[in-house]
Amino acid sequence: MAKIGSARKHGPSDYTAVIYFHGMGSQRRYEEASRLIDAIDLYLSKSNRERDENLGFLSQITPKIEPDRIETGETVTYIRTRHDGAETRVYEAYWAPIMAGSRAPWSVAKWILWQAARPLRTLRSPWRERHRLRRSALAELQERGPGSWPAQTNPDDFDTLLEDYAAFEKLDVTADMPDGSFTDFLTFVEQKHRDTPDRLPGLHILARAWYSFYQRSEYHNLFVLATMLLAILLCGGLLIWAVLMVLQQMQVIPYIGDSGTVFGKYLSDRFSPNVSTAAGLVSSGVLALGLRKFLSDKMGDVEAWATYEETDEKHQKRHRVLQVCGHLMRHVLADPKCRRVIVISHSLGTSVAHDTVLSLARDNRATNPGDPISGPAPLEKIHHFVTIASPIDKINYFFESTRSKFHRYLRVIDNLRGDISTAPFARNNKPHVHWVNFWDQADVISGPLHSPVGRKSLNLRVDNVHVANLNTPDPGASHEAYFSNRAVISKLFEMIYLNKYSFQALPLIEGKGYDYDAAMIGPGERKGLHRMFFIAALSLPWLGLLYLVLLLCKAGIYANIALIILVTLGTLLALKLFVRKCTDVLQSL
Repeated sequence: MAKIGSARKHGPSDYTAVIYFHGMGSQRRYEEASRLIDAIDLYLSKSNRERDENLGFLSQITPKIEPDRIETGETVTYIRTRHDGAETRVYEAYWAPIMAGSRAPWSVAKWILWQAARPLRTLRSPWRERHRLRRSALAELQERGPGSWPAQTNPDDFDTLLEDYAAFEKLDVTADMPDGSFTDFLTFVEQKHRDTPDRLPGLHILARAWYSFYQRSEYHNLFVLATMLLAILLCGGLLIWAVLMVLQQMQVIPYIGDSGTVFGKYLSDRFSPNVSTAAGLVSSGVLALGLRKFLSDKMGDVEAWATYEETDEKHQKRHRVLQVCGHLMRHVLADPKCRRVIVISHSLGTSVAHDTVLSLARDNRATNPGDPISGPAPLEKIHHFVTIASPIDKINYFFESTRSKFHRYLRVIDNLRGDISTAPFARNNKPHVHWVNFWDQADVISGPLHSPVGRKSLNLRVDNVHVANLNTPDPGASHEAYFSNRAVISKLFEMIYLNKYSFQALPLIEGKGYDYDAAMIGPGERKGLHRMFFIAALSLPWLGLLYLVLLLCKAGIYANIALIILVTLGTLLALKLFVRKCTDVLQSL
């Protein structure tokens, strides 16, 4: 893609603001914002020294304190940087303390397991419901390109179907089509386009392809979730069996003297060799090895943030997070010297940033419905909205997609929320804020974003940029490796310090308007680097289940064959993982 846009010269006291939203967990104040600055500083140092690119350096990196512009008597801290004489201030939307002590680990674990039934619930829901899930499937199908479309598809048919679906959701069709099924939708499309019968075959074919694509996605989700659940059960069962064997062996240890008799009695009383004792020891050990912190600290944040029911006490944490982050954004936007804002977020912070910006837009609509992007909070200053390792689509899939027997309720919620076709992402139905989403196929938390799609057009979309952070198919390491990926940091530097890829800096082409596609960065690097590895890894739990079934059926020979395949495949995957890990370590030196 063309690298367009350039740094705009401001007055000596003007500056660009970066508002950074950290991810889940017990983050320390200023640490994540400092990581962003360090990553850019290291990128510039290596580029100048090793590549001879002469990109300059960051200078005068200093923490500063200023009076709060919203609340009298309070102060706000930022990190000041300079590049080529221009000042940039990095603010951190710090929300970690609000989520502290969210829930007990086992309560969070049960909450996570309950989500495994989501594909079955969505497959059974009427086509009229779960609006964003349906629209995001159509957006993803379009983004995959003509190679994935039916042969007779006209590119304009996508927007036509999207508009038809928006009309199908309306209340005036519920009397004639109360079920809201996909068959009803096809009938509705026929009725709406009866005056243009030549278009109907193409629309019908694309609609069925859309429906089929959506169903395949749900079956894929069901398979992955079922595989993960099976892996947990098999691993847990294996650990319990191993501990039970150890306990049984401990009972037959020969004891000598009175002390041995006492020790043997203690073991018998405390650790009787039964399944419940073994299960208790396994659960205690797993929690002690870090699962407790992961569940209560990280996943507890997700649970509290994804609580949309206002009657649930956890919703108060979510509400407080939005208040704190919205307050910071208002403070930054209220400064006349702040000429441009870039919002950058990582992991769960991407959802926090997204909802914060949408909540500010809703507040603006209340007092300035004609042009909510201009104020009271001047959202027009936002040029880039960058999400890194974002779970926004997954949060929408598991938690935001609700059902109700009252169709009006679903419409109200969907309309109030806003999307990429509303302020501040769009202005007068034209792109305004460039939303760039960096994701890695090896990072299971991240993904391309399609759920923010608007109700009427797919032209307003997220710029999904795929990056391959590591040679190792390590989801945990890949989730944190974006800040050491040159492809990501180079683009962040260009957006922050050079104002590249900004829709608001595009040149006006006479007779054509603005070429928004020229500012797009995606689709990014080639996908599929770890595809075969993950396919093989997903097959391991099912091979384990097959082995157990064959054992129970007393098919010893076939059970041994399944076990040999399981062990061989597991060993090969472990070796491959070790080799790739070594490659990543060598490349980082």
